Amino acid sequence: MGKGDPKGATRWRGWLLLAALTACASLRAGALEVARLPTPAEPAQVLSGQLDGQFQVRPVAVVQEVSHQPRWWRVRTSARVDTQSEPLLLLDGPYMTRVEAWTPGAATPTRHAIYGDDMDLRYSSRALAIPLPQGLPAGASVYLRVSAPGAVPMAVSVQGRDEVHRADLIYVAWRTMILSAMVVLALLALAFWAGVGERSFAFLALTLTCAALYIAAMGGEMRGIPWLDALFGQDPRATRVVGCLGVMASNVFMRMFLDLRRQAPRIDRILHWLTLAMGATALLNLAMDRGEFAMLGNLLLVLSALAVFAAGAATSLKGHRAARFLLLSWLPLIVMCILKALQLMGFIAGASWLTHALAASFALAGLLLTIGLSDKLLQLRRDRDHASRQASTDPLTGVLSRGAIERRLKEEIAIVQATGRPLCVAFVDIDHFKGINDTHGHHVGDACLSYIGQRVRNRLRTQDLLGRYGGDEFLVLMPDTALADGAARSEQMLAAVNCRPLSIDGLLVAGSLSIGLAQLRAGETAQQLLARADAALYASKAAGRDRVSSELSPQANAQARA
Repeated sequence: MGKGDPKGATRWRGWLLLAALTACASLRAGALEVARLPTPAEPAQVLSGQLDGQFQVRPVAVVQEVSHQPRWWRVRTSARVDTQSEPLLLLDGPYMTRVEAWTPGAATPTRHAIYGDDMDLRYSSRALAIPLPQGLPAGASVYLRVSAPGAVPMAVSVQGRDEVHRADLIYVAWRTMILSAMVVLALLALAFWAGVGERSFAFLALTLTCAALYIAAMGGEMRGIPWLDALFGQDPRATRVVGCLGVMASNVFMRMFLDLRRQAPRIDRILHWLTLAMGATALLNLAMDRGEFAMLGNLLLVLSALAVFAAGAATSLKGHRAARFLLLSWLPLIVMCILKALQLMGFIAGASWLTHALAASFALAGLLLTIGLSDKLLQLRRDRDHASRQASTDPLTGVLSRGAIERRLKEEIAIVQATGRPLCVAFVDIDHFKGINDTHGHHVGDACLSYIGQRVRNRLRTQDLLGRYGGDEFLVLMPDTALADGAARSEQMLAAVNCRPLSIDGLLVAGSLSIGLAQLRAGETAQQLLARADAALYASKAAGRDRVSSELSPQANAQARA
């Protein structure tokens, strides 16, 4: 880097600034010592300093109370904290933790919680904010009496009031965006379920709803809604049960989304039993408030996440399109769920960012899975339409099958009865078709059917319909066509076939048609109409073939009298 390289100088200054900020952050974190008193004690004993020697220093600045009984914690600073910035002691991510705090110079404790009477609405629910009006002299201690039914880890820090308010604004904006996205996605999934009747959308909606409730309960957003405040802010079991229901709904959704019963039956059975175990855990949590049941739920969450990942990987290797959406959407969520569960079980200390990352990964997974499920339904619709086309199309000639042309005939008759417009039908039979098969073989006969079908179709209008009725016989529907116009179009079909031989595998095969034509009469059924067209067809054959006969032609009348 030369002396005149301003970009290089700017780059170095940036790295130095980052290093300085990192060092300051480390210095501030290292300035706080967090210790716990393992046994209960009276306030007078603790505040007088008699029990200071019994406090057990923690390796990191994190408060995580696992006892159901209140315990004493001590926060001590090795560097002076002055009053200029109006400092606050923050306990990040408290959930249902309640704290009584004795700060230096205060005669009475202050009480703090994000739920109930002790919540402080001047600050967001991201942390308990304990004012330090006199600052903290070097070596001074803040004593905390902590009641934590949820046993959540809370990172401890000291920040100025302005810094806290800025962080609160960012936190509220972020949480509002994430929770709003999850609610919108849940409503969208419900709308899809109501619209298309696909049960997968219902379980996805339930998963997202439970996730939103769980995240909002853990983050404290429920405190703004009175009855939800009472439900989720007084007893941790409500949040645990919602979490269990969310995992159960997620497992069922994954089994349906990946079609695991057929694609990976072993993993499907594993997820089935994990879902039942989670249901039993939810019932146990309802019955008793025990930390062991919360640990069991976290363990089942980790196992379910691993099973879902294994299912996605296994089905993806088989070319399952939906599995790719799953791996893309679920992998960040799986990682965050596992890390959060490990944090709640005490294996990871601090990492307050996990709460926000978990919420964001839920929203991202919900969005991508909604897109994936919509893509899956679209693919199923394409497959259904393709199967429907195959069922309604004759595979040899490419024209409508007999069932399809008969259905269309009934629809056209209903239109005629409603509007009074004319309708003609024509039976078309290939002359001497058996002789072609016997002389040249069935492969030539099949090609003959296909070529003649193409020639006849080329003489029809867009609204006319052509179907293979059986063997070498075709049925033509001509809507909005009177008998005279139908006869003219039938002559065109006749000419399209007998004008030149068919060239098949080097052979020239002469072809001609016999056609019987009839127009629908008032009050007539499809069977009656086809019977008259069939009689006209036999009249054409009796008169020497290669011709068109209608219900009004002399040969058709003679055939009818016979």
